[in-house]
Amino acid sequence: MSDKYNEFKNLLRRFVEQANKKMKSGKGTNTKLGNHGFENNNYKNYQRSEEITIDNVLYKIQMSSSGHWGPKNGNGGQKLPYFGYELNSDFWVNVRVKFENFEVKTLKIVKWNAHTKKDVETILEADISDLNLNSTAISNEGFKDFYDKFVSFKKGNKKEQNVVEESLSSYIYDSKYALILRKSKNLILRGAPGTGKTYFARQIAEELTGGNDDQIGFVQFHPSYDYTDFVEGLRPVSSADGQIGFELQDGIFKEFCTKAKENSSKDFVFIIDEINRGEISKIFGELFFSIDPGYRGEKGTVSTQYANLHETDEKFYIPENIYIIGTMNDIDRSVDTFDFAMRRRFRFVEVTAEERADEMLSDEEVKDRLRQLNAAIEKNEELGQHYQIGPSYFMDLDKGEVTAAELWSDYLKPLLEDYLRGSYDEVEKLKELEKAYNSVEKEESDETDG
Repeated sequence: MSDKYNEFKNLLRRFVEQANKKMKSGKGTNTKLGNHGFENNNYKNYQRSEEITIDNVLYKIQMSSSGHWGPKNGNGGQKLPYFGYELNSDFWVNVRVKFENFEVKTLKIVKWNAHTKKDVETILEADISDLNLNSTAISNEGFKDFYDKFVSFKKGNKKEQNVVEESLSSYIYDSKYALILRKSKNLILRGAPGTGKTYFARQIAEELTGGNDDQIGFVQFHPSYDYTDFVEGLRPVSSADGQIGFELQDGIFKEFCTKAKENSSKDFVFIIDEINRGEISKIFGELFFSIDPGYRGEKGTVSTQYANLHETDEKFYIPENIYIIGTMNDIDRSVDTFDFAMRRRFRFVEVTAEERADEMLSDEEVKDRLRQLNAAIEKNEELGQHYQIGPSYFMDLDKGEVTAAELWSDYLKPLLEDYLRGSYDEVEKLKELEKAYNSVEKEESDETDG
């Protein structure tokens, strides 16, 4: 291998060795090792991290923060330890570890947003055994692929980023969800309650717009929402003499489209929260034609329901630079209102509680409670995967603002009672779920007892 591969392999091997050493020493608790970086001084040492340059790429290495180390049960991943490089003022590309039985099992390459302090995309995951870090072999295709993928963003290698249809400048900073939205124009984030779909939609919108609020629109659908609110309609107005009349006014989405037409070189994102709670066909009307990704722009021009009241022969279309993100809960009883004509115009992406947990929660014990409870919910014949509980329910526990007992009694238990109401053996099923939720405490007590 070339010098760059050898140098990076040595760095990666020592990083994994140090992670294993600290993990086993600390056993998922506070460690007494003291040094926050590598334990020898071959590399320049900083108080909280170390740095090394390989092939003109400057890497920051950070093993721990304030002495805390690793998942408490020895399984799973967290943001520390990591090493990586700064891509620009907005993003870093980092390598993170996932543990099994107190030992590094997997390495993953992620893109991290410096503003939200969250990973926005997992680019690649690789099993340690496939990288052969301890091998002296001349070549290792698995390892070389890992390295090439990791540095491709810094080196500007479009092929390694699997971006072939558009220019590099358009895509290099986008998460996979932003790429999906660019391609499909209309995206639905679906999943269990509490998975942070609305917040996630906002994150994607900020990626496409560079965080410019003027280019982001938002509305929440509900059963009484209609075409006049969304597109256009007659609204009551008061004249100077106090008489009440009606005036044709644009709805929120039509106003947004008008704004997008004034500077067509920018991307605009319109978020529809709880999209399935409205009567979709009634709200969109003839726009179900214009909203089709293949009919964006003037080729999708339609006459609105109030076209005869326009002062000019005005036609309406949805500009090509508008992207739409909807959110919906899988278990909502109004899911069926999303008819097939509209379904085929949106790309549906599931947001799972598991994938959002690492981004929304930091405490491993809290994550374990979430996972244990959701595993039990999925196995429950009355519920299943769609009834899993999202990490937003656990955020107050993660921040220490409620106790585990309070979270169960005041939030989770009432919700699960609603889910199970009328089912066979409701009381026993609820007890089983509570037992799964509290199984983390039992695991910890077993460890303490030796």
